[in-house]
Amino acid sequence: MTSDRYLDLSKGEADVAFRSGDTEDELVGRKIADSIWAIYASRGYVAGHGEPVRLEDLSSHAWVGLDESLSQHRAAKWLRDTVPQATMAARNNSVLGMVSAVKSGIGIGALPTALGDAEPDLVRVLGPV
Repeated sequence: MTSDRYLDLSKGEADVAFRSGDTEDELVGRKIADSIWAIYASRGYVAGHGEPVRLEDLSSHAWVGLDESLSQHRAAKWLRDTVPQATMAARNNSVLGMVSAVKSGIGIGALPTALGDAEPDLVRVLGPV
């Protein structure tokens, strides 16, 4: 199964999990790589709405974020802590869904740099965060 949702290993929902970020599981884990995130926008979004250049600018932009099923993901927590008054244009239950929504131009979003930097239609506007 491939899912962005954190499956509960102790309940047998999966035997092995690769996760981005911290977990509250009491099971053994080890870090295998860094997952660096930054803020991205589509070229069309920047042309129509301007580019945020400081953290203080983020609250004046529409956002693409994660839905309630991923509310404990570190990107969701970062957005709540950094831009508590964020206007959400779309919520997704997957990181790839977020990439597609940001590419569509409906808002800016925090994405893994490995995905965001690989998209020619996206511009890294801030970060890493």
